[in-house]
Amino acid sequence: MGNYSHSIDSKNRLIIPAKLKEQLGTNITIIKDSDKCLCVYSEEEWKKYTAKFDELTKSEAKQIARYIYANAIEVQPDSQGRVLLPQEMVNFAGITKNVITNANTPSGASIVQTVNFIDCNVNINRS
Repeated sequence: MGNYSHSIDSKNRLIIPAKLKEQLGTNITIIKDSDKCLCVYSEEEWKKYTAKFDELTKSEAKQIARYIYANAIEVQPDSQGRVLLPQEMVNFAGITKNVITNANTPSGASIVQTVNFIDCNVNINRS
C-alpha cells in the first residue's frame, strides 16, 4: 500500500521502489488500463487476472481478452530495480517525467503521471 513519487529517465526506465519490488517479485506484467494509467501485476496476480479470460466463451469477451494480451508486457527489474517502459505505454499514460506508483493491492500497482494522479484526487475530494 502507499504512493511513491519518482520519475522516469530519458531512456524510459522506471525505478520500482524496493518495498514494492518485494511484493511484485521478479516477473512483472504491465498493461495499459483505462483512465491513462498503467497497471502492474506480480506473476501470481497476472495469472489470476488472465485465468478469467480463459473461461470466456463469447466472441465479444474474447476480443477484450485479445486487446489486454496485446497491450501487456512482461518485464524483469534490472540490478538497480528499474524496468524499461515502451514508448507506446509512456505515450498512452501521458508520462513526461514525474510519476506516482500507487501500490493499490498487496501484489499489484498502477503507474500514473503525477498531474493525472493529483487531478483524480481533487475530483474524488469534490464528490
